[in-house]
Amino acid sequence: MSTSASNINSSKIATTITCKLNRSNFLLWKAQVVPILKGVQLFGYLDGSIESPTDKVTTWAGAEAREIVNPEYNSWMVQDQAIIGGLLSFMTEEVLAQLTRCTDTSSQLWTALHTMFSTQHRGNSIQIRTQLSTTRKRDLSAAEYYQKMTTLADTMANIGHPMTDEDVIGYILAGLGPGHGDLFTAITVLSDQHKVTLPEFYSYLIAHETQATATNSMTEFTSSANSVTHQGSNQPRRTSNNPNNNQRSNYRGAGSNRGRGRG
Repeated sequence: MSTSASNINSSKIATTITCKLNRSNFLLWKAQVVPILKGVQLFGYLDGSIESPTDKVTTWAGAEAREIVNPEYNSWMVQDQAIIGGLLSFMTEEVLAQLTRCTDTSSQLWTALHTMFSTQHRGNSIQIRTQLSTTRKRDLSAAEYYQKMTTLADTMANIGHPMTDEDVIGYILAGLGPGHGDLFTAITVLSDQHKVTLPEFYSYLIAHETQATATNSMTEFTSSANSVTHQGSNQPRRTSNNPNNNQRSNYRGAGSNRGRGRG
């Protein structure tokens, strides 16, 4: 691979990753890195499927053998170092400090990252399951709550304890709180028919939230309208305090008396 191609691909890596790797976001960071590198056919450098050529090759000049630098190795090395540079530029200092001796090749760096984060999370499965059991939706939106719970489930997978979609859905339903009986019933009925996947459950969760929001808005509107109507019906009737009205009434009364007197 040419140097110009490696520069282009390294630039693509640097401009597409949106967050720096820290101690708590490895899965999110990795979720961006892997498809980017696969998309430009460079992930093989990380998983070792694109192996390093030998650094030297033997050429013959007549009966004399000579070792020269392998041009294919140079191209491979340039590309590999470009990948390393792109990845390191999107790591925080606390992560970089633990990788300074693991940057000979991108494959070495990738392996070190997985070792570091799997070791960091190993043995935390009980703690994570406790978080899944105690996390509540409360004021979170449905999307925020779903992301929070599935991130915990992804962490379980990363430390070697993957969870089934059914287990994760069970934890999510348990943390919704009161007022979500319709959703629970719908998912229970569906699960009797087929295995409900997380993406399918997510669509039901969002639809349930949308319907609940619309229902609450209509209830508030109806309550406000009834309140205004009730206030209007309880207001006392207005009486006129205009003194001219009293004068006209007295005048008409006096005229009638005078007419009867003449008779």
